[in-house]
Amino acid sequence: MRPSTTPSKKWEMILRYLVSIRNLLAHDLVNENGKAAVFRALSTRHSLVLLAPFAPHITEELWHEMGNTDSIHLTLWPVFDSTKTVKSETTIAIQVNGKVRDTVVVSVDIEEEELKKMALACPAVAKWIDGKEVKKVIVVKGKLLSIVVGD
Repeated sequence: MRPSTTPSKKWEMILRYLVSIRNLLAHDLVNENGKAAVFRALSTRHSLVLLAPFAPHITEELWHEMGNTDSIHLTLWPVFDSTKTVKSETTIAIQVNGKVRDTVVVSVDIEEEELKKMALACPAVAKWIDGKEVKKVIVVKGKLLSIVVGD
């Protein structure tokens, strides 16, 4: 697909999407372990390979500027690794009488009872249930925990 055969809005959308993916990936790695330079090079390499069918001449030039000797068009596409898309933690919203009072980051496989204990122990939640009777605790796995209290 060449830029001349792709409607201009789609072309702009493809570029924005590639840049946003690269920025997100670079941000995540820097926050995880600080290996920014290594990841920026890898992410730039992959971004150029993905952009090559749309901008063949400039990507070829940039490819050689990065120190590669072969053509970018002979390079294999990045391979998807599904193990890197699995989340180990999730953010749970804690509501008291329908209003979010706190959030906690927990393991995705946390037990309901453990989550309830953790939520009831949160200082931001405790001040809203202090001296009141907890009538019901509703858990929506992976999303929220709602506490219904009454006088």
